[in-house]
Amino acid sequence: MLVRLIVSLLCFSSSLLWSNDMLLSDESFMPYDDMRQLIVRGDVNVIMGGDSHLNVIEFDSDVVKVSQLPGGVIELSPASASRFNSLIVAPTVVVRSNNRFRDLYQLTIRDSSSLVAKELESSSLSVEVKSNGSVMIEGVMNLNYLQVTESSDVEIYWVDSHSLDVSVEQGNVVLAGRTDFLTLKGMASAEIDASGLISKRSWVSGVENANISIFPTDELFAYTRGSSIVDVKQKPKTYAALNQAPSTIVLNYVEMEQRASAAARLDR
Repeated sequence: MLVRLIVSLLCFSSSLLWSNDMLLSDESFMPYDDMRQLIVRGDVNVIMGGDSHLNVIEFDSDVVKVSQLPGGVIELSPASASRFNSLIVAPTVVVRSNNRFRDLYQLTIRDSSSLVAKELESSSLSVEVKSNGSVMIEGVMNLNYLQVTESSDVEIYWVDSHSLDVSVEQGNVVLAGRTDFLTLKGMASAEIDASGLISKRSWVSGVENANISIFPTDELFAYTRGSSIVDVKQKPKTYAALNQAPSTIVLNYVEMEQRASAAARLDR
């Protein structure tokens, strides 16, 4: 049965047309033509991978609902709240792409959902995390926007973008890669480790109890207040800072330079 189903998908997936707001159900494997926006709701675990010849979604229709909306929007959510809440383990949905999700421009994770993405190569991507679950995105992507509003663990690498706007209200965020222009705002109890994200121009603000690490090269404008901390790992060519006590801006590279200078003197 499974072999016949896969052969059928290979033969007819290119000709399948879905009506607007059509519910995809009663199948374990469902093809899709285009995915420009993915929305995950409820308590669902999503695995995304780009190692497929088909654009296909693998799911259990008894516990997961998959809806396709106009404009290449796909939404994943629990099939039935009453039945779903009785499950001990959240169901898993696998989303495969034949071009490593190059056309995906919006990814939204809500409620208690979690997501793991491998080999993602989006040409322009915006990520919104409104979930207390975890999010891990791996690949080489043009990430333009990241918003984290819930207490979650978010890890994204490798960023390759001209500009990146990051806003984190709470949770733990790790970013790595490169960007020409970084605007970053940390609030509340946000923990943001962007020391692996090389940015030419960085405009950074930390308020309340935010803890931020950054790696600027050419330009840094930094603002802090409350009990926030901005940890600067690399000496920028241009540096302007404004901080209100007891918040602090830690120039970590100064200690590194002092150690290097002391080591050089010992070698003489």
